[in-house]
Amino acid sequence: MATETPTATPDMAKSKRDKKDKKRKNDKHDDEHQTSKKRKHSHHALETPAAEQPQSKKFKKDKPKPPSSTAQPQRSTLSKDELLRQHSPFTTQTTSLYLPLSPAAHAFPLRGLCAEHISPLLLTYYPPLNGVVLSYSNARISEHPAQAIANHSTQRKESEHVLAKSLDEYAPSFLWLTADFLLFKPARGTWMEGWVNLVNEEYIGLVCYNYFNAVIAREKMPEGWRWVEEHERGQEEGGGHFVDERGEKVEGRVVFEVEDFETGVEGEVGTVSILGTLRGREGKT
Repeated sequence: MATETPTATPDMAKSKRDKKDKKRKNDKHDDEHQTSKKRKHSHHALETPAAEQPQSKKFKKDKPKPPSSTAQPQRSTLSKDELLRQHSPFTTQTTSLYLPLSPAAHAFPLRGLCAEHISPLLLTYYPPLNGVVLSYSNARISEHPAQAIANHSTQRKESEHVLAKSLDEYAPSFLWLTADFLLFKPARGTWMEGWVNLVNEEYIGLVCYNYFNAVIAREKMPEGWRWVEEHERGQEEGGGHFVDERGEKVEGRVVFEVEDFETGVEGEVGTVSILGTLRGREGKT
């Protein structure tokens, strides 16, 4: 049986050409789109966000900050007078003491307590206060120390009464006496001044504030200081003196740092001996 083949017409040929042209256009559009995406991707891959860009070498090191104008000066830069003011051994202290009042002083208890217990401490090292008592002021009595500390006035109201406490068969009664004490409290790190009054090859002796004694041993003097012998006529052994780095005689006023101190008792008087140092600092003026 013969098969009938359809005959190609001009319309059918035109339709095929249109389909091929449309497919070529679509393929070309897809190629251009893919190329554009690749270019965009390549472009972004080479870009680095500004926040993640590495800094250049000249910005890696931090610039040194200028010194603050409010910084405290170091001890080594302070003058001798400034050291004496800032590290002084003198101090004030308010203290309450529980003291016995003799029956003979019941009519004037405040004056009686001061005369019997406080005044004898002047220029004496008193262990409860950890210092030498130079003076006291604003003395007042009270039943409890907190009352005296809160009330800084020595004058009490007439209606105000202070009761003393009697203990069993004890003849004196007891009261709290509060006063503001001016103390000389040498301690390591405080600074003092003294005048040379004794010199030998082993140490220099100083009189400080016309009362206290201090000693500076030879090993605590500056390294540039040296001993100079002085031979007197008719004597094999004479005296001598120390000279500083400039060759000047060490005498007169000396400013030094307290390295240590010792306390003791002579009779009924408390004493204090001071050990000073000039090591590493120029103390002579």
